[in-house]
Amino acid sequence: MQSVKRQATVVLGMVMFMATGVHAQTDAPVADATPADTAPSAPVAPTSAATFATLEDAITAIRRPGTTLTPEQIAEAERAISAATQAEEAPHRVKYAQSLLAARQNDFRKARDLMREVVKLEPDNAVYRMTHAGHTFMSISIAGALDKLSLAEEGRDAYLEALRIDGTLIEPRVGLAEYYIQAPGIAGGSWKKAGEQAQALIDLPDGRGEFLGYMMKARIAMERERWKEMSENFTLAETARGESASAFIAIISHANALLDKKEDAKAALAQVQRAMPLAPEGDSTALSVLGRCKQELKDWQGAADAYAQVLAQKPDARLSRLGYAASLEKLGRQAEALQQYREFTNRFPEGAQAEKAYAAIARLNRAGVR
Repeated sequence: MQSVKRQATVVLGMVMFMATGVHAQTDAPVADATPADTAPSAPVAPTSAATFATLEDAITAIRRPGTTLTPEQIAEAERAISAATQAEEAPHRVKYAQSLLAARQNDFRKARDLMREVVKLEPDNAVYRMTHAGHTFMSISIAGALDKLSLAEEGRDAYLEALRIDGTLIEPRVGLAEYYIQAPGIAGGSWKKAGEQAQALIDLPDGRGEFLGYMMKARIAMERERWKEMSENFTLAETARGESASAFIAIISHANALLDKKEDAKAALAQVQRAMPLAPEGDSTALSVLGRCKQELKDWQGAADAYAQVLAQKPDARLSRLGYAASLEKLGRQAEALQQYREFTNRFPEGAQAEKAYAAIARLNRAGVR
């Protein structure tokens, strides 16, 4: 049931999950903590400097997607919540705000426990049920082994309850589909149920869930190694309507799936080349995947060129840094490779990838490269 931890990515960024949820190798500075550099970059601008004069101001700011809060804004939100508590405002809103803030601060156990209290106070609020589910899944990664299954079931049931109250919500259907994909059969895992949630997204009024529905169908097909079906659904997602719709994300996710799951670098390369003209300005995603494709195809110069462009934009791109070093070594540029391996270990001194870099440094040193 440990794989259910990936629910966290779904809850906080459904489309980002689809780009990385095809199990692309991570290229993030800290393992399992930040988006991969093979995932499209989401805007992470700070919120405006407006004062959080009320509890509702704080809730709106904390909930706003694609933004970060400065330490000063966190403190201001805390003051607004404290003032609402002293004024004896609606306790469910205060606890809801406290839960959202705790999640922002990565205290997912506290966020989950607060949402348990909120849904007891307001059991018929679909957004509260949905938030309860999300924070519950987020807390799985820090739970003990014996608690993981019960927490996953708690999150699943909260999503089901949210949909009972409001069947038009999108997040619960994506979260449930992920649950059914990742849970073992004994815990309720089911391809059929996952597919039903994906189709329900597509069938939402006004095409609101089309994109995510086709992306989810592609993911299900990928997990079942039904490659033709997978590609058909990624292609449908390219022109789909609805929340988070993006041809670029559909195409680059398709490339990641072909590269990481089907292990077909040539087919993945074709998709990356289609994605390149659509890449948002400053987004290094396609370049990163291009480098990995070239590396798999043993085009070491092409890989090195792509990785160098990634690192120019994103110096902390972990796998691009390691891939660049390996490509330079294959090209016989050993001194430059050694420099890059050392830079990697300076930036990322721990973990399995760091061990590879240390081994490469030792190998080059034995060859007389200093």
